[in-house]
Amino acid sequence: MQEPIVLILLIIFTILTLPPYLMVFQAIFPVFDQQVQVILRRTPGRAFVIGLVNFIFWGSAIALFGALSDGGAQIFAIPSGLLLLGVILGLSVGLGAVSHIVGDAFWGDQNRARQGYWGAMAVTLGSLAPFVGWFLLFPIVAITGLGAAFMNLLGRFQPEKTVDD
Repeated sequence: MQEPIVLILLIIFTILTLPPYLMVFQAIFPVFDQQVQVILRRTPGRAFVIGLVNFIFWGSAIALFGALSDGGAQIFAIPSGLLLLGVILGLSVGLGAVSHIVGDAFWGDQNRARQGYWGAMAVTLGSLAPFVGWFLLFPIVAITGLGAAFMNLLGRFQPEKTVDD
């Protein structure tokens, strides 16, 4: 009988905490975040494909190490946890960059912090929409952001040449 109450509280908690969480990554890693945004604006399709391949590969590695650690070899729990932490960090930075792009598209006249907050709020609320948000919007946004973060991390970011260079 308490399941609906718990679900409602979880949704409220997500709405209240996810935008500030994503804004923290934008504040801690501003240059990395801006580079990920440039990658997302230039090549979103390529970022999605790279993110999907990385998500499948690293997700399989995490599952394999997790299964090995459950089988008795507890030493495999450490690489599984570290890989999971890396994927979560990539997803967080990627989602932060996507939310900033959304905020810039809809609230371009606001300052940078408000753009990031309202963009994160729009991505959060859109992802909470039944079925379309759960199974279409959030996976596409998350995997694309993850791909852009990996592209930037692996040095696939090429800054534009200026006249001074």
